[in-house]
Amino acid sequence: MIRAYLAPLGTPAEEALEAIETSLREILGLEVSRMPALAQPAQAFDAARQQHSSTLILKELVRHCPKGAVILGVAEVDLFIPTLSFVFGQAQLGGCAAVVSLARLQQEFYQLPPNPGLLVARARKEQCMKWGTPWA
Repeated sequence: MIRAYLAPLGTPAEEALEAIETSLREILGLEVSRMPALAQPAQAFDAARQQHSSTLILKELVRHCPKGAVILGVAEVDLFIPTLSFVFGQAQLGGCAAVVSLARLQQEFYQLPPNPGLLVARARKEQCMKWGTPWA
């Protein structure tokens, strides 16, 4: 069985982290351990875009990935790759790291009232899309 590490980046909503952990166990059948929170890599922030590079965050996550395991970073910041205006997350194809962002999954991003239940549902779906194919 594959060991998965959940790595909060900053302070994502606890309800979302718990839902993601449960999904990794129940839906994808992974053994899950939560790591202590990691700081957002400062070099990932692009001031011109006011977003964070998911590619640079992935590189940092790889550095923290234990041998033979996989790691999922959960961020609160808006992510991008150079060819797209934003991404909900990114995973290495055949690699050990993936990152998902809760930023655009939150109603508040769109100037709507908070909806914690919707955030949890969206977070579960997003992490399964990132991890469902490479490691399930």
